[in-house]
Amino acid sequence: MNKLVEFLYEDLPHLFDDQGINRTAYDDYVKFRDPITKHDSIDGYLFNIAMLKQLFRPNFQLHWAKQTGPYEITTRWTMVMKFVLLPWKPELVFTGTSVMGVNPKTNKFNSHVDYWDSIQNNDYFSLEGLVEVIKQLRIYKTPDLETPSYQILRRTSAYEVRKYDPFIVVETEGDNLAGNRGFNDVAGYIFGKNATTEKIPMTTPVFTQALDAENSKVSIQIVLPSDKSLSSLPAPSKEGISLRKTEGGIAAAIKFSGKPTDDVVREKEKQLRSSLIRDGLKPRSGCMLARYNDPGRTWKFIMFFVLPVPIISPLDTNYDPRELFRMLLENLDMMFLSEFKMHKHEHALGMKFLYGLKTSSWIESSLFLWCSYIGSHSQNC
Repeated sequence: MNKLVEFLYEDLPHLFDDQGINRTAYDDYVKFRDPITKHDSIDGYLFNIAMLKQLFRPNFQLHWAKQTGPYEITTRWTMVMKFVLLPWKPELVFTGTSVMGVNPKTNKFNSHVDYWDSIQNNDYFSLEGLVEVIKQLRIYKTPDLETPSYQILRRTSAYEVRKYDPFIVVETEGDNLAGNRGFNDVAGYIFGKNATTEKIPMTTPVFTQALDAENSKVSIQIVLPSDKSLSSLPAPSKEGISLRKTEGGIAAAIKFSGKPTDDVVREKEKQLRSSLIRDGLKPRSGCMLARYNDPGRTWKFIMFFVLPVPIISPLDTNYDPRELFRMLLENLDMMFLSEFKMHKHEHALGMKFLYGLKTSSWIESSLFLWCSYIGSHSQNC
């Protein structure tokens, strides 16, 4: 079984590329099930993969694989897809686990059952699963600007878990989370009002960060391109503007729509904190709102909250990176799952994020609640 686990680490990353998976590792009769699809042969199984490849251009990310039974291997994955037949090419995101059965006589895979994190009823045929697909096909337009890099670890019906990379911001003092004071100053920096008059490409989002529980001390920030470093960026030419590197981390977010007034932001922050405390986390004071357009605009938009929660230190280098990542994801499961019974499909929702769809008439915003969390779910943040 250990060899099959290693095989999956090597084979599954090719699920949707030109190489494809190794057909010889599967029995002729493979039982495949997900909430809206079923096949009972290797040909049907491969046809499903080919169809997804042509229609959705999937990006499949394998997080971990491990033996979970005498003849059973479980994997955790993320799949990001774009439906190319629709003009707006909507992005669909699914995360979940796959339970793969092994035929003890042939030592080949003879079953593959998917469980999505975003629905409760994973049995075929799931109307909940069909609705989950359809609602991600709504019309939207993604801003064609660079944004902080992140990997989606888990997506549920209400939340996502994201692993953010570090990024650099230019910042100055703001007025409140929903305000725009100071925006022209930080925007001026990237438009050439700096020590070398260098013009820096525009990115998204614009952040407003509250540094205390009352949201009384606020800074406004613009994210800078990822190919820049603190040493390569020109110094600000105006007093009160500074450059700072923000460390990445594991983050949770919740989606909501409406105008980003201060009252709306405070209410959504309250809802998010309540959800996190309910799930065993105690976020510390302070938060960050991210808006994916000029903060002075008043169009309709989507906002989301994010809470980075470090689980494993990047200095832990004595372990296989794959094992560290598996441990990280399992810690997320332990923190937020009251029960995890794979065979009964009782997947409680882990640390959840919200993924906001973007349309040409929407502005996306997000609120960050920073938390230094290490250890068990009873640890204070």
